[in-house]
Amino acid sequence: MVAPISRTVIVLGKVLGGTTLATIRGLIFLAFAPLIGIHFTLLRFASAVLCILLVSFSLNRAGIHRRLAPRFHAAFHAIINLF
Repeated sequence: MVAPISRTVIVLGKVLGGTTLATIRGLIFLAFAPLIGIHFTLLRFASAVLCILLVSFSLNRAGIHRRLAPRFHAAFHAIINLF
């Protein structure tokens, strides 16, 4: 609450940090795809990486939004357990 930067920058940093971790984890799974018979062309690989990036950003943004939105903290935990 007393940081010299705006709250928007803090939230954006949390979202981008979570997005980075989720994207790296998705890329690790993507690296194992040829072992189960899924082969990629360069275009399909790039579109899969873009899809992983967009989905991880969207889910992290939704998670942060849900964390900040409820009036009761128990509601946040119930929503997270639902997902």
